[in-house]
Amino acid sequence: MVAARLPVEDLEKHPQLARDIKKTCRIRRKTWLRRSRRAFQSKKNLRQGQESINSKIALLKNALVESQVDPAQTSAALELITDEAKKLRDEAEEHKINVAQTNAFVTHDDLDGSLVEQVAELQNDIQEKKRLQAETEKVLELAPKVELISQSLQSMPSQLPTTLDEQQTLLEDMEIKKQNLQNLISSMNDAPAAEELKQKSEWDLSRIKDLLQQLGSAVGDKLAALAAFNAARREAEEKLLTITADATDKPLTAEQAQADENAIAALEEHIKTLSVEELDENERREYADLLARLQNASQVLEN
Repeated sequence: MVAARLPVEDLEKHPQLARDIKKTCRIRRKTWLRRSRRAFQSKKNLRQGQESINSKIALLKNALVESQVDPAQTSAALELITDEAKKLRDEAEEHKINVAQTNAFVTHDDLDGSLVEQVAELQNDIQEKKRLQAETEKVLELAPKVELISQSLQSMPSQLPTTLDEQQTLLEDMEIKKQNLQNLISSMNDAPAAEELKQKSEWDLSRIKDLLQQLGSAVGDKLAALAAFNAARREAEEKLLTITADATDKPLTAEQAQADENAIAALEEHIKTLSVEELDENERREYADLLARLQNASQVLEN
């Protein structure tokens, strides 16, 4: 500061001071040039980094679109894109910090400060793709199960079985298929890939419900008749067993014999009221055999 206020002629009187001032100016000029070069180089590097990040964003966006081309490779591709996007996010955040560090030599107003937000948007797009892919994979997993039920329906004969056992077996099978199909439909999501499968499943479900209705009409009366016959048969067999046991232990009294005879007659009359026409062939044979056993027991008691 003192040297700066000295007239030139005074500096001539102080050559050492003049040399010191000249040296100081030279050092300051070099320092300024060095700092300015660094600042310009730093901005150049920031611009190159910005271009690199923009290029990587474009590449990852393109890769995200292409990942849908081959569904079998989509999951692996999305994981790779996810990893690359995370690295790019770190790079963009570091770039944003550097852009915020301004100096007296250059400004960073012309640099893009939204790269972090752009990468974040890309990451959101990736997550959405992964969500849709997971839903698609779930649909692909359900499809064979739906197809299996569909094929079993297609292979069914056009006419319902005629025997009660076969009808009951089919009824149970259709109930199981209905429940399975309802569970599959409820587990489907709203992904575009699920729409076609859901429509197919609902159509198959309607077919199953129609079959169940037909089977219900065919089997309903038969099941009621069979239940009544089974109950009557159990009661008759228990009574016949009791009569046989009593006769084996000791001779029946007149009152016991009459009571047994009345019970047998009541059972015989009740069994005759059952809807025999609703029974299957096997049940009809058992029905006739049971009546014969009751009639035989009644004759034995009478004698």
